[in-house]
Amino acid sequence: MTSLQPRPPAPTTRDHHEFPPGFRGTTAGKAAKPTSTYTALLAKVRDAGLLKRRTGFYVTTFTVVSVLLAAAATGWDC
Repeated sequence: MTSLQPRPPAPTTRDHHEFPPGFRGTTAGKAAKPTSTYTALLAKVRDAGLLKRRTGFYVTTFTVVSVLLAAAATGWDC
């Protein structure tokens, strides 16, 4: 019968080579989260106002689709 040896503790810090591309680790003792390239890109897109809702587009699309659906339901040739 073999004796069970306890495993050594897991390392608390990682080398920057262990993270996927676009991520960086934090140093021991810091509470910061890893920063990704996606996070940086999302911040630029938000700052440019590209994530704001376009209400006019949705109203126009809904109106056109509703009219075409009503035309198809009545048998009108478009």
